[in-house]
Amino acid sequence: METRANYTLVGSFVIFFLVAIVAFIMWISRIDFSRNATEYEAYFSGSVTGLKEGGNVLYRGVPVGVVKTIALDPANVERVRVIILVNGAVPIKEDAFASLELQGITGVAYIQLNGGTSGARILLPKLGQRRAIIPTRSSVFEEVTASLPTVLHQISKTVEEIRPLFDDENRKAFSETLKNINSITKAFAPPDGGESDLDNLLINMRESVKEVRGLVKDVRSFLSDNRHSIQYFTDSGLPALTQFLNEGKETLGTIRRVSEALERSPSRFIYNDPRQGVKVP
Repeated sequence: METRANYTLVGSFVIFFLVAIVAFIMWISRIDFSRNATEYEAYFSGSVTGLKEGGNVLYRGVPVGVVKTIALDPANVERVRVIILVNGAVPIKEDAFASLELQGITGVAYIQLNGGTSGARILLPKLGQRRAIIPTRSSVFEEVTASLPTVLHQISKTVEEIRPLFDDENRKAFSETLKNINSITKAFAPPDGGESDLDNLLINMRESVKEVRGLVKDVRSFLSDNRHSIQYFTDSGLPALTQFLNEGKETLGTIRRVSEALERSPSRFIYNDPRQGVKVP
């Protein structure tokens, strides 16, 4: 019994010693990282739910630092100030920006750094600032979160507008429509071993399409064989026909005027002027 108690004591001491060593190594590493890291500030106007102190900071997906502090901006309570520690060997350029991203479906958020070109200058604190400020942009996660209430409101409004369509009267009408469709389907159903009216209709339509195709082919062949004649008629015959129609129109006008004159005064039309009379020999 005493031997077993000694083994338990020794085992507990070994476990405690290993945990202490691991904690010491992590503490030393954190101190070393803090000494070689550069602090930056980022201000977010939206919610930072899911972001924790000690959270990851990634640059184009590569881990480069951690989140140091998260707090409301004393100068503007409408935004959140986040201080991050970035490995000093990582160059943060002036055209870089930060966004809040969500890691999978776990709800854990992290800071994502993007942008930055080789030709841009290194981001440095401005005059009077302790830390350089990294600009922020809204991420897809933030945009979806911000628009979610509006989307839910629209869905609720749409459901309210659709609900009257499913009242008792419309459901009854829909049921009657389904019954009518079923009746029509049964009417077109072929008898045992025979063809249905729908099959005959499709066959007739297929034959009609073939005849129309043949007619189109004949018309196309006729136009191709008489291309020169049609061209000659268009160039010469059509102007002559137009002139003939114009002359015919003028002739009909003359005949109409003569007919009207004859109808108004036959004697005047024959003797020209009835007031002169006819000379008696």
